[in-house]
Amino acid sequence: MSVTAYSFLMSLLCSDLFIILLYLSRKKKLLAGHDGILLISVLYALTFIRLFMPVEFGFVKIIHAPAVLNPVQTAVRHLGPVAGLPLGTLLLIGWFLVTFLLIGKHLILYNLVMRKLLLLPAAENERYSACLEKINSVYKKKIRVTFRISNVTNVPMGFGIRKKIILLPCQDYSDENLYYIFVHECNHFYNHDILVKLLTKLFCCLFWWNPVVYLLKAELENTLEIKCDLTSTAILDKPEKIKYLETIVEVLKQSIAGSKILFQYSTALFQADRKRLLPERMTAVTKNKFSKRNLLKACMMAVAFCIIYIGSYLVVFQPYIPLSETQQKEMHILPVNEGSAFICIDQNGNYYYVLAGTDIKVKISKADAEAYLKAGIKLKEEGCQ
Repeated sequence: MSVTAYSFLMSLLCSDLFIILLYLSRKKKLLAGHDGILLISVLYALTFIRLFMPVEFGFVKIIHAPAVLNPVQTAVRHLGPVAGLPLGTLLLIGWFLVTFLLIGKHLILYNLVMRKLLLLPAAENERYSACLEKINSVYKKKIRVTFRISNVTNVPMGFGIRKKIILLPCQDYSDENLYYIFVHECNHFYNHDILVKLLTKLFCCLFWWNPVVYLLKAELENTLEIKCDLTSTAILDKPEKIKYLETIVEVLKQSIAGSKILFQYSTALFQADRKRLLPERMTAVTKNKFSKRNLLKACMMAVAFCIIYIGSYLVVFQPYIPLSETQQKEMHILPVNEGSAFICIDQNGNYYYVLAGTDIKVKISKADAEAYLKAGIKLKEEGCQ
């Protein structure tokens, strides 16, 4: 098991394909309801796992792609070292330098937002405490939340991974609306959605050069919002679900565009720049019923992802450059068409070039073995003893 540039390329291709498929499934609404959203969440997790496990196993099958990879490899070799450093090393330095700066920026902004919120006076209100106590009792979970009121926001927002805060605008809400606002924000806390949002941002910082990850960021946040609606309303009856949705609409009427920095590090009942998501949220809550058709689509999607995931570890794309005559002489290789050479593999998985009728037996790399096999040399099961 090893990690190479080509195994990382396979990991990148597989995860990008996952992200695109998930993006299209969300856009086309192929997966609906609680089970569909849950499956999408699991598949997002699978995408993260594949990208962070770019390993190449011993049983991998090499597929040569000279039309695409040979020109890239040739171009990289021709560029040569810069300032005494190999090009690959310089690219890695640039990659991690930008990553470090982006991660630092987000961590500084997050801590700045939290520090400013904690400096606001806590809103001691019996209504808030009673609502929170009731929600913890109804959902059978317990979290500690403090409340702040400020005119910097127009919509209720949840903040914090360790110190949880609900920030309310300077507006009066009815007891009913206040309850459903807190239900929504508390379910974000129950689901650890702020942590997921922050980790997604760090993921985008790490792969800033890959445009596909920004599709992941946008659609994952939308998925989290719908998932929160579904978990919030899972134990509500139909009249209560209608009241919950009416609260969203009421917040929409009162809201205008707020601070983008605040929205980046929070959850909110409604965000002004996501009006297009509102019909989907309402449909998800009101029509969240078991359907054989939805189950079939979910199963097909899961099977397809599993096949792609497993298949991505079975093959790896590599360039193919035939050995020159000089390389063949250096390796003591006779012309292939004489049929006197073969490749064998010992019990430890090592590859050898063997010249029949002689004592020549040269240990070679797996990549060289693939090149020889491609050139016409045969693989023999015996001959390595």
